[in-house]
Amino acid sequence: RPFTMSSDAEPGSRWLPALATLCLAGVWWWHSESAPQGLGGGAGGGGGPLSSVPTYSLATLRAFDGEGADGSLLLAVWGRVFNVTSAPEFYAPGEGYHVFAGHDCTRAFAISSTKEKWLDKDLEGLKPKKILHLNDTYWGTYVEKYPIVGRLTDPPYDAAAYDAYAGPYAQIRVHESVRAAAAET
Repeated sequence: RPFTMSSDAEPGSRWLPALATLCLAGVWWWHSESAPQGLGGGAGGGGGPLSSVPTYSLATLRAFDGEGADGSLLLAVWGRVFNVTSAPEFYAPGEGYHVFAGHDCTRAFAISSTKEKWLDKDLEGLKPKKILHLNDTYWGTYVEKYPIVGRLTDPPYDAAAYDAYAGPYAQIRVHESVRAAAAET
């Protein structure tokens, strides 16, 4: 029987549309609150104009492969630079994902490859299915676990073209620890 709002409807069913609307509003609110944090690198992300976001070129990013003096491990996905230093069991020299440290990994993650030849590459020719896989990896792994600490100035693709997946590139938000360090200087 189709949904009706007549007086002969089952008790409580008049509230069903209101409950559905409330649920949808809650999901929208949660997403609108969590997505910007994700753009900011997970819990504690905050904002600021793009000009205040630390920048890295592909060349400068390469210095953060865990082999430098401070041992920092950074990688980029969709133009966002993540600090993965908290996971040396994956990204440190000698570990399985060390190949990613110091590189833009967007294409490699989209095609689920650990081959160095797919690092720092454009996204030309990727099927929508691969872009969706990348989206799951981005939100489910990187945004959830690692802080965004900057943005690439020269990603090998137009990062803003993927705003529908990763959020607005022009509004990248870095982790609060980055903002705090910048405020101290």
